[in-house]
Amino acid sequence: MLRSLLVFCILLLLSTGCSVSQSPIKTIDQVERQSVALLETTNDPTKPYQIYCGAVWVGPTKLLTARHCVTDVIKGDLHYLLGVKPDWQQLPGNFIPFVNYNDDLKSYRWAMIVAYDSTNDLALLEVVDGQHSFAPLTKSNGVRGEEIHIIGHTQRLPFNYFPGIVSAPSRDMSSYFEGEPTIVMHITAPIGPGNSGGGAFNDRGELIGIWSFISTSIPMASFFVGPREIRKFLHDNQVEPGR
Repeated sequence: MLRSLLVFCILLLLSTGCSVSQSPIKTIDQVERQSVALLETTNDPTKPYQIYCGAVWVGPTKLLTARHCVTDVIKGDLHYLLGVKPDWQQLPGNFIPFVNYNDDLKSYRWAMIVAYDSTNDLALLEVVDGQHSFAPLTKSNGVRGEEIHIIGHTQRLPFNYFPGIVSAPSRDMSSYFEGEPTIVMHITAPIGPGNSGGGAFNDRGELIGIWSFISTSIPMASFFVGPREIRKFLHDNQVEPGR
């Protein structure tokens, strides 16, 4: 009886050790290095740049972020005062500074806006100098209850980590946006403003979503552009993440 129990325990340990999931520590380190912080100018001459959004490496020279993170480059005070939507067609060709994980803000590099999604909150940037390792995109469309790892920049603090879970892989939020089609992934996580454009990753370090907005009425509710929409956007722009 004791021998049989011992054999069972060994088999259980072996089966657990064969799991395809990475350890959380390895995953967090991996996704931090595949995340970046986008910068904006300030009026402080001693600190000319500050963090305002995130992005994720999805190709050797490509960054993916939220569209609303890059519209500031074409917004003027008049747009804000009159509530006029920016002309997104003016986005491509503009440049945004960014830093990688563990880089000093003074060591910023430049990325050019090359494409945007007119329906979903996505924009694609191309880095003008050098290459970088990048995150593969999950082949799944998300599973309810799946554990998620999020990298963001809450209150302009660089590269914060937040754990979360997928509450709904696909949720229709069109009623919140004046009827505009808005299908997003609902993730429950303790994050707040300042994380726009940052990535959500699964235990394998695969990109599963890009942070878009939060709810002020649902506790810890964050909404991400999901993998189905990301996959189509990247494919339409000749980017195949994970290859």
